Amino acid sequence: MGRFADQFKSEQIDQFKGKYFSYDELKETLNNNKTNNINESLQEFISTFKEELDKQLKKIYICFIQNERKLYVAINSHLHIRQNYDTFSIRQISKELDDLKHTAQYTYNIINYISINLNALKNLLRLFDKAFKSIYGELSTLYITNKINTVGSDLA
Repeated sequence: MGRFADQFKSEQIDQFKGKYFSYDELKETLNNNKTNNINESLQEFISTFKEELDKQLKKIYICFIQNERKLYVAINSHLHIRQNYDTFSIRQISKELDDLKHTAQYTYNIINYISINLNALKNLLRLFDKAFKSIYGELSTLYITNKINTVGSDLA
């Protein structure tokens, strides 16, 4: 396993176990096809590889959306309380602060989840470009441009 893969695994948290980018599998697939010089099978490999990237991005996006909703509910559940803080007992204030700390940690975890998954995607695309640039060009540029320009894309 490489340095990036080790770092990627070490930064993962149990809360999102099984929902991270499948970096090791995609890197292995990439490494197994580096020496393939047959154009037809190379085009098939690239198509399959891009489909797998799409699947991985969808998995990450779905996880984010599910957790974004939970976070929204957690934040909104505290907004109505603001007017009533002056009537809170010490115990209620302490509970409220604990809840807000939990919400802040949850927010950090979601940001971290997105960040390390995007780093994995960027690193994998960089490896792809390095291996196949002479044959295919820069997939990273084409892939991201295509995702941004797709109607209804969440990246636009």
